[in-house]
Amino acid sequence: MFSKSVFNLRKLSEMPFHLIHSGNADRLARKVLFNFEWIYGKVRGQSLNEVLEDYSLALEVRPDLDVRFEMFWTLQIFFCLLHDDTEG
Repeated sequence: MFSKSVFNLRKLSEMPFHLIHSGNADRLARKVLFNFEWIYGKVRGQSLNEVLEDYSLALEVRPDLDVRFEMFWTLQIFFCLLHDDTEG
């Protein structure tokens, strides 16, 4: 998926979208939403905001998805803290 310094940006961008729309909630959860390696790689390769957008899209398209809101809100709070820290 990634090396230590080179990221497959196309995969980081498109895989969540396709899994969200495929209806394969188990694979989406296992490969993207609750996969620490994936989240870490996407934050490093793109941004935490991009990760949050994946969660938002998943919830928008699949409201029945068993998304652990704690994970989503934890990432969102983390993003806010990082954003505040870089501004001041």
